[in-house]
Amino acid sequence: MASIRVLVADDSSSARTMISEMLRQGGLTVVGEARNGLEAVEMTAALKPDIITMDLEMPVMDGFDAIQEIMNLKAIPILVLSSIADAANGCRAISYGALEVLQKPTLSDGKILCDKVEMLAEVPVIRHIRRKTPTPPQKIEEIASPLPPRPSLSRAPLFVIASSTGGPSALEQIISSLPV
Repeated sequence: MASIRVLVADDSSSARTMISEMLRQGGLTVVGEARNGLEAVEMTAALKPDIITMDLEMPVMDGFDAIQEIMNLKAIPILVLSSIADAANGCRAISYGALEVLQKPTLSDGKILCDKVEMLAEVPVIRHIRRKTPTPPQKIEEIASPLPPRPSLSRAPLFVIASSTGGPSALEQIISSLPV
C-alpha cells in the first residue's frame, strides 16, 4: 500500500515540525507544511494530499475559512488539530467539512495521531458547495410536524443528552455523578 500523503497546516513552526516528525516516524509522507489557511488551500490544489491536518487559529486565512474553501474546491479529509478544539469550534469545523477535531498532540501522542490520520484518510468525503446567499435558519416549529399532545405519565422533567466521539466516557462521568 502506498504511504498516505499528508499536508500539515499550522502557523506555529514548532507545531508543524512536531506534527510532521510524528507523522514521518509513523511511516506517513508529509508532502507539505502550510503556515496559514491560504497556503493550505493553495498547497492542497498543487500537492493533492490524501489528508490534511489543520489548525484553526492562523493568520491570513484561519482554519475555518480554509476548511470551507478546500471542501468547496476539492473534498479532502481534514483532521483539525487545535488548541481551541472545544465543542463550539469543533461543531463549527465539522459543519464546514472537517472529519474530526482534536487538541494539538503532545510528543507522546505520535502513535495515536498516526492511527487517526491513517483511519481518516480512508473516509470518503464530499464537496461542500457554498451557496451564493445563505438561507435563513428555519424555526423548529416550521420543521416539526404538529403532533397531538401525549398524556403525561409523570411530572418529572425530561433531559436528553446526545454524544458523539469521546461522548461515552463523558456520559459515564455525568451519569455516575447523578443521584439515583
